[in-house]
Amino acid sequence: MRWSVLAILFLCCPLALKPQAIPQVPGSMQTVLGEMNKRAKILAKGHKELRKHAQTIDYATFWLKQRLREDDPVEYRLQLTIDDYLLERALANPDEASRIMKGVAEDVALKSRDCSMFGHGRRVPVEIKTVRRGVEESGWQVFYRWVPPENLPVQVLELSFPNPSSPSTWDLPVGMYDIYIEKKDASGTLQKSNAMVIPVGIENKVSWQLQIP
Repeated sequence: MRWSVLAILFLCCPLALKPQAIPQVPGSMQTVLGEMNKRAKILAKGHKELRKHAQTIDYATFWLKQRLREDDPVEYRLQLTIDDYLLERALANPDEASRIMKGVAEDVALKSRDCSMFGHGRRVPVEIKTVRRGVEESGWQVFYRWVPPENLPVQVLELSFPNPSSPSTWDLPVGMYDIYIEKKDASGTLQKSNAMVIPVGIENKVSWQLQIP
């Protein structure tokens, strides 16, 4: 059930901000995008190396803000809410500002670019094929998790595609995702592939092959 994602996104934050400050439900998108823009400008003030990231965030959030829809996916809105939280964290932890701003800028740029091509907040059809020595093999469960900007320490519990391979299909909001597969063999031993990071967005449909270990 798609709404279950609300209960599984948490941040293990060893720095200044307290864990209870971490968003677990999406905020108002008008407010979130507006705050992201303000925070990015504050962070870039007096720091030339951060200006390009602030400019990217400024353009992307402005674009997205003009195209919000009431039916935007919950996961998508929560991802943007976490982006805003990370910028807030950057204000409290200046040493992390460059890394955080770069990651957030890349995430919102991907989302705004996809929005300009296909519309705002869409779910992208994703197809995963599992292949052994060039031949598709069925019965593998596909797991995924959203990769936070710059892979910052936002712990996201893996979810699974609803049907096993091959192919296995699901619709995901625009973003970067870790994908891996697993299956028990005849002896009951769990086989698991390495995770690979795939971009979801900018194409009408995403299709990837995962090699069976």
